[in-house]
Amino acid sequence: MKLATDISKPFTSEDWNDDRLSQIRRTCALTLLELYRKANAEHIGSSLSCLEILIDLYFRRMKKEDLLILSKGHAATALYTVLAEVGRISRFELSTYYLDRTLLGAHPSCSKKIYDIPFGTGYVDLSSRGSNRPRCLIAQTVKGHGVSYMENKMKWHYNPMSEEQYEIAVSETRTNRA
Repeated sequence: MKLATDISKPFTSEDWNDDRLSQIRRTCALTLLELYRKANAEHIGSSLSCLEILIDLYFRRMKKEDLLILSKGHAATALYTVLAEVGRISRFELSTYYLDRTLLGAHPSCSKKIYDIPFGTGYVDLSSRGSNRPRCLIAQTVKGHGVSYMENKMKWHYNPMSEEQYEIAVSETRTNRA
């Protein structure tokens, strides 16, 4: 993947001083919390742990023709949310999350139907996009980042939120705790 800027420098909180990216993060976090709550789905912590990385990649570093392969399948909702925010999938498509016959499940499908969506999981095409030099980003993240009761708590890998927990998460996200 050819990136617009160098990813070799450490990713720090200073990268998030940009008001626009902070607002995008807040919008994406609120959207994914709502998707998880409506679906009563698990893996919330996984999505929150990599949201900033995906936003940074899609809004600052990747070009439109670049391909992202997310090997963290349980964080698919974060990716779906960012793809909708950047305009690579429709809001309507995003609204089908976790519904019967959707392409946007909690665990991404590897069916041929999903190949048209500009990301992939479970397969790697090293010859794609005119480059034989794929890039790999490995990050140590905080599960549940941005929601105090979820941060570094393993149960947010496999528990859905109650309505009360959802309200707390939304309140913390709106007040920009992350």
